[in-house]
Amino acid sequence: MSEQTLKKFVRRYAGLGGFGGVITGLLAPVMYVVLKEKGYDSLHIGMMVFVTALVTAIFNIPFGILADRYGRKRVFLLGELFMFVFCIGLLLFDAFSVLLALMAIAGLSAAMASGTLDALFVDTIETYSRDPKAVQQSSAVAGGYQMGGVFAGAFISSVLAYFYMGALASHRFEINYLVAALLIPLHMLAVTIMIPSDANVRRDKIGSVLFGRERGSILSTCMNNSVLSLLLLSSSISALAFMSFEKFWKIKLSNLVNFEGGQWLFGAVYAGSKLVSMIGQLLSPRLCRAFGNNYNNVMIFVRIALAAAFSTLYFLTDIISFVLAFLCIFLIAALSSSPVMTLFHNQVRETERTAMLSLRAVFLQVGAMAGILIATYAAHTYSLEFAFLLSAIVFLLSTALMLTPKTTALGRRLAQGGV
Repeated sequence: MSEQTLKKFVRRYAGLGGFGGVITGLLAPVMYVVLKEKGYDSLHIGMMVFVTALVTAIFNIPFGILADRYGRKRVFLLGELFMFVFCIGLLLFDAFSVLLALMAIAGLSAAMASGTLDALFVDTIETYSRDPKAVQQSSAVAGGYQMGGVFAGAFISSVLAYFYMGALASHRFEINYLVAALLIPLHMLAVTIMIPSDANVRRDKIGSVLFGRERGSILSTCMNNSVLSLLLLSSSISALAFMSFEKFWKIKLSNLVNFEGGQWLFGAVYAGSKLVSMIGQLLSPRLCRAFGNNYNNVMIFVRIALAAAFSTLYFLTDIISFVLAFLCIFLIAALSSSPVMTLFHNQVRETERTAMLSLRAVFLQVGAMAGILIATYAAHTYSLEFAFLLSAIVFLLSTALMLTPKTTALGRRLAQGGV
């Protein structure tokens, strides 16, 4: 593959990621609101969301293995079909039992989409160059486009909520799901045409893939690779730390909003977080170059910077400073996305890449769930500000794992162009 062909592929993949980001931006901000508009309280909504999370966690690794064996693009497209069914079903049905089933379908969709095209993307990059910089820089471009798409989707969501006055006016946020249902088939068609299929897929029986020794081999691979285990554990702990902010920033902002009509600020801040995330992704190659492309040192710097930013939340008492800190946190976090994934992909075999990405997603989910529990307890027992301060301490703990001899050796090796 020539350099020009590679650049064309990266732009094509990044564009599709941006398209998918628009769909995410349409749905993510309004899911809870749509369920609330259907008349359900926080308990029932929590049950439905839990079903999605549980199904995703259960099927993440099996579907990752299935994608590695039967074709990543095929499994991704099947996941998008499930998401289409979910969107249409949410428009048509209100019964709790049906909604539970639809939320399970959404969980299956998320499990199928987890890491499938990303694995295909990295494999294609590595056929051109084994230099880690190619993976990091291409991932940064793709991530920036995706965040830009989410920002655009969130903006469209705000416009639809403000102007839509049609037949569903009593459920105005359902229009987001209608628009998403129209866009998903177009995205599926674009992926089918523009993304090449896997070159090598096996034809094992599905039962042996999902329920045989394959699942155990993935876990044993992880346990036998101490560097990979450290990277996964570090990412899980950082997800634990980030959850206090991800879940409670709206509460903190609502405590600071003291002017009439200030609710518009929530949507603006959410959209702003996606915009600065896009900027952070695109700036990450420059940060990596400043550290001599030692991605491990980049991660140490970013985690310490996040700990410092989270610490400031303990002292902030006005809207302007909180919003600035909020945007700063998302900018810093985005700087670490492509470096950490470059470290991760270096430790993963091509034939297991999707399954390993799915395993990483499970680690992140476990960390996130633990973070929600810890942050909830800290906020309830002490204060919301204390929960943020506790997250800063946890970020420093995750940084300690990046200081181990094996991870620092990996960083030096990749900085020298090793594979």
